[in-house]
Amino acid sequence: MPFKVIANGNTLELYSSFDEVKIDNKITSDVLALFSNKTFVSEIFFEELYYQSYLLKILIINLFTYEDDYIRYDYDPVRTNGKLHPLNHYDLFYCSIVLIQPLNWD
Repeated sequence: MPFKVIANGNTLELYSSFDEVKIDNKITSDVLALFSNKTFVSEIFFEELYYQSYLLKILIINLFTYEDDYIRYDYDPVRTNGKLHPLNHYDLFYCSIVLIQPLNWD
């Protein structure tokens, strides 16, 4: 898997599985900024990536060379159902992973 979650006291931290790059607010913002401009489809994108931080370059290269997956924040008032499907939550998708047992968050 491209990501792993590590418990650190009372918090959960997200890391890339390849080089253990911590996925925090800063690197998330950097990735969004890099992909939000229209240069992504041109050679300029790769020039911009060259000048970014080492950790960001490693993360982007690893994500480009890995299978399709995503982590996204979701606000879902239509399907809200207590702890089973909270109003605000993260959706994780990786290949065809199926949870046999529901996650216990208590």
